Amino acid sequence: MDTLLLKLSFHAFCFLFLLTATTSATILGVTYTSPLTPPSSSAAGNTSVLPPPPQLSHPEAIAYAVSTLGFRALRLSHPDPGIIRALAFTNVSLLISIENELLIPLASSRSVADDWLRVHVLPFYPRSTIAVISVGDGTVPILQSELLLPAIRNVDLALQDFGIKDISVTATLSFLDVVTGIIPPSLATFREPMGEQVIRPLLQFLEDHSSVLLVDLSPYKVSRMYSQIPLGFSLFQGGEQSFYRDFSTGLTYHNMFDLMVDAVANSLEIFGYEDMPLVVAAAGWPSSAVGEDGSADPDATRANAEAYLSSLVAHLKVTPERNQVMKQVYLEHLIDAETEQGTQIWGILDRNLSNKYPRTDFSSSAAASIQGMTKTPKKRMIPRDPVTVSDYFQGRPANWTWMAIWVYDSLLVVAIICVLFFVSAVLFLGLEVGIVVAIRGLFN
Repeated sequence: MDTLLLKLSFHAFCFLFLLTATTSATILGVTYTSPLTPPSSSAAGNTSVLPPPPQLSHPEAIAYAVSTLGFRALRLSHPDPGIIRALAFTNVSLLISIENELLIPLASSRSVADDWLRVHVLPFYPRSTIAVISVGDGTVPILQSELLLPAIRNVDLALQDFGIKDISVTATLSFLDVVTGIIPPSLATFREPMGEQVIRPLLQFLEDHSSVLLVDLSPYKVSRMYSQIPLGFSLFQGGEQSFYRDFSTGLTYHNMFDLMVDAVANSLEIFGYEDMPLVVAAAGWPSSAVGEDGSADPDATRANAEAYLSSLVAHLKVTPERNQVMKQVYLEHLIDAETEQGTQIWGILDRNLSNKYPRTDFSSSAAASIQGMTKTPKKRMIPRDPVTVSDYFQGRPANWTWMAIWVYDSLLVVAIICVLFFVSAVLFLGLEVGIVVAIRGLFN
């Protein structure tokens, strides 16, 4: 009996532990930006290659690379219908962006939103798991920022017209554009006048529609602006000797990433949206960078990029308390891409799909299992993916796999209750017999 009780208690403990870990874990994704020319599917002479089958098309090769690296979420900054189709019936959840150039027509006409959805969503939904649509991608011109919410509303209404209710609509904001006073993070707030004119109405819309806030968060860009920040602090390599203490909160930071996340969280709290789920839409480190003057940035090296990415991935696995606010992190980029002024190369894979950082485990199973970012009234969710045990508590539809797991664990719980009841009854009966024997001994 004791052995059975011990086994059942162990199973129940494991179930509760897995449930807690699942609900608090940060999802790891990656950003893909369509290159001007498709990468080659071969990389002769490179031993760290992800070799896709030669018959794959370019979109299929991208889908193959995402799955092989173990990512469970993909952000398409320039959505390619071919890639969306290639990810049908996979475990990869999609965050697709609408280019900034479409803000003006989207804000003025819902028919533009209808046309965009007919090309990028309707042919593939629900076979491809499209969880979120971001209207705008990163830096939005100041003169167009007030068009952001009208454009978002039109896309959301167009989705409703098509009968689609489980795709969230939001916007991607650039950290450097919207947050000011990040050191210390407890004094950070949204930059005005954009804060009151644009961000507050946006946050209210996101809360009303159970959506999330996307922020382009890049410590590399911030470190270039603040020369006093040590490189090791930005790369998670400072150790115990490199830290920043926020005397207002008493918190000690050992890396720039956490400091920036808390700066955003504090800005949300000041505006009264401290429970707003946050998705880090971009975080990475370039393997090379050349400025407009032609000089190379000595901090942008492959070694530093690998140190940053591997440390960030490891950090996300061991800091569950931070994941109550930060629901997803997208690394930039899947394949080498040139961005920003001058030339900066960001990418986990070379253009020939060879892995630049083979020692880093990007597997989302090591960092998290996705819970779902579908819209539910009065309840915020995070990006959608295959059903897990914890989805029962999120009000998600069931399938047979989920039901089988739930029934199994429910039977375990019932069995534990029965065993505890039986043991309690035996102990109570034994105690009652002992009392009767004792009383009889007193009178004999």
